[in-house]
Amino acid sequence: MEKIPRRNGRRTANNNITKAKIPKNKTTKNNYHRLAIIQTINRLNRTIRKTKREINNKIDNNNKNNSKKIEKIKENINKNIKIIREKLNGKKMEKIEEIKKTEIIEEWIKNAKEIGKI
Repeated sequence: MEKIPRRNGRRTANNNITKAKIPKNKTTKNNYHRLAIIQTINRLNRTIRKTKREINNKIDNNNKNNSKKIEKIKENINKNIKIIREKLNGKKMEKIEEIKKTEIIEEWIKNAKEIGKI
């Protein structure tokens, strides 16, 4: 995860989220950061809904450039949401990916043994 900037000797979450003091207890601290990330996801979802409304109001079917720009905006927003969700899941996602990789390698080995290459 990204480093959170220090302010007056205390660690603070992203300024846009909250300026509350972070608790010293480890579990509550984790919950605090988790909530901060959830808040950012909610904010992004709100902006998506807002942009979709604006897009639906402004779409010109004749103008292809507009539709391309709109698609790019949607893609960027979706990428941001994916990044934040990955941060929210954190190490869980990495572990899942590692497990998948090992499963794929094991399947390859089994197939190779069946064929007779190994």
